[in-house]
Amino acid sequence: MRRLAKIRKKFDNYMFDHPILRNVSFYTVGLLFCLLSAFLLSFSIRTFITPSQMIPGVEQGDLPRIVSGGMSGFAQNIVKIFQMCGVTDENLVNTIQSVFYAILNVPLIILAFLKIGKKFAIFSAINVVATSLFIQFLPADFIDGISIHFTNSLLARGLFGGIFSGLSTAIAFKVNQSAGGLDILSFYFAARKNKSVGSYIVLFNACIVGLYAILSLFSPDVFQLHFAGIDNYVFPDNFLTLFSSILTLTLFSIVYMFAYALVVDLINARNKKVQVQIITERPTLSDILIANFPHSATTVQGLGAYSKREKTIIYMVVSTSETKHVVKVIQTADPNAFINIINLQQVYGKFFIRPME
Repeated sequence: MRRLAKIRKKFDNYMFDHPILRNVSFYTVGLLFCLLSAFLLSFSIRTFITPSQMIPGVEQGDLPRIVSGGMSGFAQNIVKIFQMCGVTDENLVNTIQSVFYAILNVPLIILAFLKIGKKFAIFSAINVVATSLFIQFLPADFIDGISIHFTNSLLARGLFGGIFSGLSTAIAFKVNQSAGGLDILSFYFAARKNKSVGSYIVLFNACIVGLYAILSLFSPDVFQLHFAGIDNYVFPDNFLTLFSSILTLTLFSIVYMFAYALVVDLINARNKKVQVQIITERPTLSDILIANFPHSATTVQGLGAYSKREKTIIYMVVSTSETKHVVKVIQTADPNAFINIINLQQVYGKFFIRPME
């Protein structure tokens, strides 16, 4: 570990002395993570969320679609409307979904550019375009070969779809980007209200799932009729059966969304906060912490119950991603300090979050 730390320090020092190379490496790494995020999202959409209905050996309807939420969910609702109008060709359906996914993201990319950060917006735009291209051009043989194994398992599709989509968003957030869509809105509001990103994603996506359920309820297509086991739809004789099938798909869509939000919040530590409580005999430790972090602190004078020595108790709230650095600075300044870290649900007041570039 020490050897790796020394190598990393030398690398950081070298990059600091070579700003052009540092910028090139930054953009290169950012682009690679951007493409990885786009691939994971498009793979999730094509394989688990909206698998092809034309897989050899699988009848139409054996792979019913799950509602993904976000801008891809909006695109699914638009595709739904096109299917109601008679569009059933799989290649055309994928094209419609990829095109509208890109179009619906345009105003959100503009919002990101104006309110969040230029680099954040540019990488988010690249992510959206790459996702649209991946949705359109991922090899059907590769995708269908995986989808066929999930023919009879909506639960597995919901979980795996949520995991891969969540990884896509979390990887993008990890390098100060986004996967586009409602992730931008979630990030925008979460950064200002200091609340978990996943909770906003669930709220937005619930509306999208509800819209899809309403469209499905009043405009059933051939896939849902097959899934519901209805040969001849006669309203309202088969209404309860149809409603049951739509409710089933909605429930598994909710499974997808919770898996998605869980993965995002598990990996994305930017909007999570912890309270650091330090008990020290070095009263200047608070000044050292303020000099190293963009957060203030509160100090209280105390008395050791056993030693009867005067103690300084420092309370400080930091982001989860800063915790290791905070502990390292404290232990370097005072190896004998007692440190207690508490996870926080919500923080009210002025808490500094480093803005996106």
